[in-house]
Amino acid sequence: LIGAALYAGVLAWLGWDKIAAAAADIAWQWALVAAALELVTLWLRALKWRWTLGSETGGVEAFFLSKAGGQITPARLGELAPLMWARHRTAHKGAWIVLDRFLEAGATLARGLVGVFWIFGAASPMFAVVLGVTVLVIAVVGSVLLADHSPMARSLYTRLARWRPGAIVVSGLEDARSFRG
Repeated sequence: LIGAALYAGVLAWLGWDKIAAAAADIAWQWALVAAALELVTLWLRALKWRWTLGSETGGVEAFFLSKAGGQITPARLGELAPLMWARHRTAHKGAWIVLDRFLEAGATLARGLVGVFWIFGAASPMFAVVLGVTVLVIAVVGSVLLADHSPMARSLYTRLARWRPGAIVVSGLEDARSFRG
């Protein structure tokens, strides 16, 4: 609600005339390209979850539950939403959700870094390409290493299961359910 109020306040402050003028200047072809790229990256991320968690565990379903939950909750805490369903309530999935957030945050920060360098004229197109390829390689290698069948992943999930961050979240969710009655 706070975000929606801030958004409405900024829109009112800017004025609808300026927003309409800016929207009219957008080339619809580029808007379609941007929408298509968003759709492709959304499904690539879903497939990353399927690859990492395995096809039998509902990785794509968990991704979309996490994505929807993160969109409507403060601090994106809703990304832990899959843990509310018994099918997805495992330490493995809880650990993956947290680790994937770190991968995604790192990629976002790297893209932001390119933007900052670009604004100040310190970045060449080659810098953007090299950084983009590096982020892609890190995301792919990270997903492969964390895939369910990877020995590194098994070791990592075993350690995280001892620390049990997923268990803490799950017990909190169960307490909330029992409180609701």
